[in-house]
Amino acid sequence: MLQHFFFYQNVIPRSVQHKYFNMIRRKLLDRYYLLKSRGDKETDRNTYTKTFFNFSYKLYRFHFGIFLPCHYSTLDESSPEYGHTCRVPSPYVMSFYRRGCVQHQKYIDFFQNVKKRNGSMQVSPNNRISHATRLFDAWASSTTKHVYSKRLGISYDTRY
Repeated sequence: MLQHFFFYQNVIPRSVQHKYFNMIRRKLLDRYYLLKSRGDKETDRNTYTKTFFNFSYKLYRFHFGIFLPCHYSTLDESSPEYGHTCRVPSPYVMSFYRRGCVQHQKYIDFFQNVKKRNGSMQVSPNNRISHATRLFDAWASSTTKHVYSKRLGISYDTRY
């Protein structure tokens, strides 16, 4: 199919097509393995991987991707394909091969990753007064804090 694209397009000159052919071929193969890896995962996360990528040459933009059909059935009774699987490509894939076209994305089951808080945990308010109070308490008790930077490899002490 990639040879077919390069044969019929007239934007990219023939003299540089071989360079772009190898790059696009490599990106398509990478995209295939990324989608397979994402679909095979069994994690309870809502991260997704796009099924396509953009390729630009001068003022022209092309979209290449792997066709993964939406796995929902058509719901329009007036359609001759009522009850058949939707053939519109899905723009992304999630774990457990969850995917859907633009019309059916609202039916995808999203995981609810709500962290449960224990009743014993004390939640401090996050406002200006609490920060000012904490800073004043550190200053009043002459608290010294040792700071070490792994990136710069330096350490120093601070006192409020």
